Amino acid sequence: MVRRRPGGPRALVLAVALAACGGARPIADDRAPGEERRRQLAAHLLEEPDDVRARLALAAEEELAGHPAAALEALEAAERARRPLGPGLGREDRRRLGRLLLARGLARVRRGAASSVEDLRRAARLGETVPALALRDADAAAALVELRHSDRRRRERGLQALARLAGAPGALPAWRGARASATAEELLALGRWLWASGAPLAAYEQLTRWRARPPAPALDRAHDPGHQLYLEARAWWAPSWRGDAPPPPAEELLGPRRCATIPPASAERWGCAPRDVVTGGLTSTETELDLLRTPSVPAEDARDAAAWTVMVIRGYLEGEIDDVGAELTARVAPSVVGAPERRAELPLHVRATLLRLHGDAEGAARARAQASASPPATPAGQLALTYELALATPDGGAPPRWLASAPDAPAVRRLRAVFAAPGAGDGSGGADLGRSPSAPAAQLLAAPAASAVAVAAAGAGARRERVEALREIAVAWRLDVAVARRRARDYLAGSDDAAEGWAQLGALYALLDAPQEARSAWQAAVDGSPEASFVRGLAGALIGAGDPDAAWLELVRAAAAGGEPSKVFVEGARALARAGAPLHALRAGKAGLELATPATAQAALDVARIAAAAGGRTAEVDALTRLGARPPRGEAEPGAAALALRAAADAEPASCALALAAAADEAEPSAIARLARAARWNPASVEVRAALLARAAAGDPRRWQAALELRALADGGRTEHALEAAAALWRAAR
Repeated sequence: MVRRRPGGPRALVLAVALAACGGARPIADDRAPGEERRRQLAAHLLEEPDDVRARLALAAEEELAGHPAAALEALEAAERARRPLGPGLGREDRRRLGRLLLARGLARVRRGAASSVEDLRRAARLGETVPALALRDADAAAALVELRHSDRRRRERGLQALARLAGAPGALPAWRGARASATAEELLALGRWLWASGAPLAAYEQLTRWRARPPAPALDRAHDPGHQLYLEARAWWAPSWRGDAPPPPAEELLGPRRCATIPPASAERWGCAPRDVVTGGLTSTETELDLLRTPSVPAEDARDAAAWTVMVIRGYLEGEIDDVGAELTARVAPSVVGAPERRAELPLHVRATLLRLHGDAEGAARARAQASASPPATPAGQLALTYELALATPDGGAPPRWLASAPDAPAVRRLRAVFAAPGAGDGSGGADLGRSPSAPAAQLLAAPAASAVAVAAAGAGARRERVEALREIAVAWRLDVAVARRRARDYLAGSDDAAEGWAQLGALYALLDAPQEARSAWQAAVDGSPEASFVRGLAGALIGAGDPDAAWLELVRAAAAGGEPSKVFVEGARALARAGAPLHALRAGKAGLELATPATAQAALDVARIAAAAGGRTAEVDALTRLGARPPRGEAEPGAAALALRAAADAEPASCALALAAAADEAEPSAIARLARAARWNPASVEVRAALLARAAAGDPRRWQAALELRALADGGRTEHALEAAAALWRAAR
């Protein structure tokens, strides 16, 4: 005879029956404060996790305490436990569950999550009044998630869902383009909306459908914005610009965006040679930017060399290019400045720059003096000359008169900022962090660092109290990890959406150099709501935790769902290379190169070369170099002396890479001056400011100026610069 254990299923049914009849003993003291009751209920559930009555009581207490995520977790656990036993939740518990699901669904709608649809529909089934516009926006967000995917069948499902929404009240007119009966104008509107919404492949497909329609009789393709967008989308998907796909038909190669699709060998034929494209304005045109984003062969013609110089300098001042020297070295052949008769063909305002980059300091000085005596007539030429003159003067010198009266433009603003930067005249830097520079570094940096990591983790648009709660977690992490974890649990409980709270904690833990905690948090975020941005965060956390195999799988998943696969792979390759996983980085770099767009092609080549070199793949390094990959700036050739590297950094002081490479093996005074000068020229460079912060003495004002600028970059929200700046501040405060 088998004896039954006390308890078991019969005891569970009896306990539930007693609870339903009101005959069970109290679980928590009703006279205790709310926090104490929650503690008693949580302790009881540790002993009896199947007690549904306790979970429902805990949900009520958590909602009263302003902890919606914790209340929702308790309610859903209670609902799962009651479902096998028969009766569902009571009326009041159903209303509470509906309220919490509605709040979570609305939060997910705001960030465009597909999981918002189920939350809002469940809330409606539970009796909540869900706004019709919120349901429509949730369905549209789910359709857009499908349309961003690389899988064709999922994009088709998204298009069908958008077609069903096209007739709903308040629907966007662009959605009508998803219907089978869409007109050419509606297809074009849909393509524009998809392109602006981060679904470039779906946009290209719809623009291709639009292009297949007979053109309107009066259509001027050279000036039609729709046709120009089609050419841009075609360059994004069909890389004819690198010779991997046939170029568009001749009748389509019209207008300013034609150069986005033209390979370098055919550039002159279609009017896309640099000398044909360059303008004399203060702002780069779309055609010039297309050329700057597309790999090219080195120019042998002096006119093309001059055009490249103007376009590259202006693009650098506009933030489109990171390194003038690297670009011009790749785009201008040495033969252009190799012989005196060839140099004479170059305009004076670009001759100085090219001579300086090719090591002729005396010739560059003479060209600068001659150009200053007879300034160029075009504003673009004046920009190039001013850039060169400012580089040649350690303190930037006095700004030229034309700069003060020049029309407002991004390049002009950056030059003005260089001349007006703190310490531009004496190299001493500017303000401190609001206290005496003689105070200990940790004391000065701790509060700004904690604030910066909180802002970067919370993201743009976060409520002030939520940012402050993250800041308190960061402060506690420095003092007592157990206290920080308790505050993190409270932060998570107070989130409208636990998935978003986990994502913010994951970003915070990554900034606090807690890789395992970051991995767990990002995994919980993905489990709660599998959004592309959360999957990318999980991939980064896995890289930080030293698991490149798992990170690769998540990178593939994020690339497939995010709409910009090449960008995801390039960012992942950089992170894998920094983490010491060169073969995984090479794999990601090759994937980014295979799917490259004009905007990511050079970055994919460069990071793949770095990974191949780190992994000892010499043959692949050579192959990538032949394809146009560039070695890292400052990478010394075998047997090269540090003196040569410093000379190169002196010749181009605006280069962050050269400044960092030269300063790494240089005495403190000159290294700090070099880094401070590079920081003045590059307002978004986190790496230079982090190096300056690490090397400058505690009382050096340039140290505090770098900290202030890192704080400003970190306050920009959860962008790449913001996260890197917050991490740099945190490392300096440790």
